[in-house]
Amino acid sequence: MSSPALPTTSSSSSARAASENAAAVAKAGDPNKKGIPTLHDYCKSEARASFRCLEDHSYDRQICRDLFQDYQDCKRVWQVMRKKANRGELE
Repeated sequence: MSSPALPTTSSSSSARAASENAAAVAKAGDPNKKGIPTLHDYCKSEARASFRCLEDHSYDRQICRDLFQDYQDCKRVWQVMRKKANRGELE
């Protein structure tokens, strides 16, 4: 019996996905007065992927650790963007 394939992603792909998420939210029109998407909207694909992995692999967190890291990376990018917006440094 073969073992389940491990999900593979890289932090560069999560950064690219995060910027695509931001562009999609910006096009859709964000009700946020600063123009910054919510964390939920910005990292939606990373969150879904990590939950889907857990469901597919009987909630084995070790198998899904790369996807968790992608979500954490996305969250860090969002936090930096949010801080810049709060300081008025974001265009």
